[in-house]
Amino acid sequence: MLKTNIKEITQSRRMKLKKSDIFWHYSPAIFFLIVPIVDLYYITESYIKNDQVVFERMTNGLGIVWIFLALAIIGFIIKYRSLNFKKIDLTVDSKQFENAIDLTAKELDWNIINRNSNYLFAHSWNSFWNWGEQITIIKNNNEILINSMCRLSKPSYSSMGGNQKNIETFERNLKASAQQRV
Repeated sequence: MLKTNIKEITQSRRMKLKKSDIFWHYSPAIFFLIVPIVDLYYITESYIKNDQVVFERMTNGLGIVWIFLALAIIGFIIKYRSLNFKKIDLTVDSKQFENAIDLTAKELDWNIINRNSNYLFAHSWNSFWNWGEQITIIKNNNEILINSMCRLSKPSYSSMGGNQKNIETFERNLKASAQQRV
């Protein structure tokens, strides 16, 4: 990750997505918009053609459209919130930070993609329930920012608790490393 991206992330406390990743990140929510869009198309077409039978049939079935629309809205909210970083207020040095990363990576079997003394980008392995998570950790002065979200290359609605497990395990290992004074 570029230093400009890290600086922008530390200021905004949100994951910065590339334009190509935006679609894939929100694609599970976009999927639920298919039914309302198709329904709106047929309602509009039947209204313009003055086809009362199709118009009435489509407007009578709006209940399912509202369900899919609600699922899409909930999905957009979930996916938007997943871009937020969690702030860990704990003063640690680089050795303690790296020790916590090593412990967590070993415990959760992370595949480390990019790493330096103040930054980590990793993927978790796929499981039966999901396609894995991507983990980003940034150490910036006396604060640590962590984000775990479903992998962008394999969109999913839920990590089935994997994201929370990544964050909680790293935080626990970070606190343990800080107490040990490695």
